[in-house]
Amino acid sequence: MTDQVFESACQWNIYGSEGRTSLGGRFLRTWRSSKNKTELILAEISIKSLWMNRTSEQISFHNLSTDFAITLSQVVISRPRIEEFTDELEQWLKSPRRVSKAFCLVPKDQNLRFRLGAPAPSKNRLEKAIFEAQYSGIAFPSGKWSFGVDQSCVRILAGELRTALEKISSAA
Repeated sequence: MTDQVFESACQWNIYGSEGRTSLGGRFLRTWRSSKNKTELILAEISIKSLWMNRTSEQISFHNLSTDFAITLSQVVISRPRIEEFTDELEQWLKSPRRVSKAFCLVPKDQNLRFRLGAPAPSKNRLEKAIFEAQYSGIAFPSGKWSFGVDQSCVRILAGELRTALEKISSAA
């Protein structure tokens, strides 16, 4: 499994079930919007994926290299939308269905959206769902990443998001 993307009190991660891709974030600070009084969170979001080292003659899944790593260091997200998403993840664990949430209040400036599908039934392997992250912003016009997850991946994310929200509240 890949290492945690972030390791801090206000961090959260979701790992691909194959163990090579992870998306993580950490909440840096909070404040209230002057327009609509919504609580906002400044977050750092990163996604990375490992793959076989293609520079070596000995190609193996035991010697993984960073295939790509993207860090979005200043994403402004809505706290109520993160809380809603966390609630939806917990509901997904009880009854898997499509979940989609946009987190930014000013989509022209930047937008972050997470999607989680229902697992596709399979007779030959564990059921996997697709987790997708999509980002667009002024300096980074468009990025979209997806990877397979199972219930344990979603359970870890939901728990870490809850904990990170509690920690950022107590730090404010």
